[in-house]
Amino acid sequence: MRLGADELNYRPPEKATMPMTLSIFRVDGSELRDLVVLDDSTERIASPAWSPDDLFIAFEQFPGDVDLSRIKKVKVEGGLVTDLGAGTVPDFSSDGKQIAFSARNEGIGIMNSDGSERRILERHGWGLIWSPNPSELFFSNYRKLIRLDVSTGRQTSLFSDTVTNELTQVFWNLDWSPDGQRIAFNAMDRSSNKRQLLVTSLSKPQPPKVLLSGLRYSHVDHCWSPDGNRILIQIDQPGSIGRQLFLLDVDQAGAPIPLSSAPSDRIVFGADWSHDGKWIAIASQPIPQIRRWNAPPE
Repeated sequence: MRLGADELNYRPPEKATMPMTLSIFRVDGSELRDLVVLDDSTERIASPAWSPDDLFIAFEQFPGDVDLSRIKKVKVEGGLVTDLGAGTVPDFSSDGKQIAFSARNEGIGIMNSDGSERRILERHGWGLIWSPNPSELFFSNYRKLIRLDVSTGRQTSLFSDTVTNELTQVFWNLDWSPDGQRIAFNAMDRSSNKRQLLVTSLSKPQPPKVLLSGLRYSHVDHCWSPDGNRILIQIDQPGSIGRQLFLLDVDQAGAPIPLSSAPSDRIVFGADWSHDGKWIAIASQPIPQIRRWNAPPE
């Protein structure tokens, strides 16, 4: 018996793993562009961060073990990738001249945006980010959010003892609002034993506001929209293909809304909104798709 067909398709195995990519797409969903495509499916990309002029994106790349993570920088136009050295969770200073980082077995530090003049500021902490004030940085010491003065080394807590006692752990995911008045962060609530997304104000001495409770992962990345009204976050809903992008209104209570313009064929592990508000960068893993099978010639 001989079977014939105009076209044959191939379905990859269910557990097939595609290499990760660092990509950008316009907020309206157009112009999806892969800037970095890894060759090895065991390598990971995470923590994309735009430079203030939106010309570069810093990110971390590691072979499954964060202890071996490297911070890299890619030029948006041209795709040139530069290795800046060991570290994770990069964050540009407001003038773009320096990058804050965290490094296993080293601590938290800063370096020039070309990787030179690397300096460790504190041995104990994680998730170092720049303040809009270039002389201040913030990080998690796992129990509190800490303000660090670069010139003096002085450290002060943003939390009262009451707030500290309500949280069992403050995770590394910190992000400033565009106006420099609020910080979004993830923490574990003591009473409910649930991971939460919270926002705290630097100008108003009040307890952090809970935006979302019951996060499945401690390492969920998030970022503010350029208008400061929403937060972009990855959520892995039951029955979904994996983490997808959602928008959460900061001031109006409500459930997260899917970002309809985001690529639907990728699992997202990190995202950052460009400063001009036109682009979103994502660290993602494409989902294996049914492909056309080209039979060998007889």
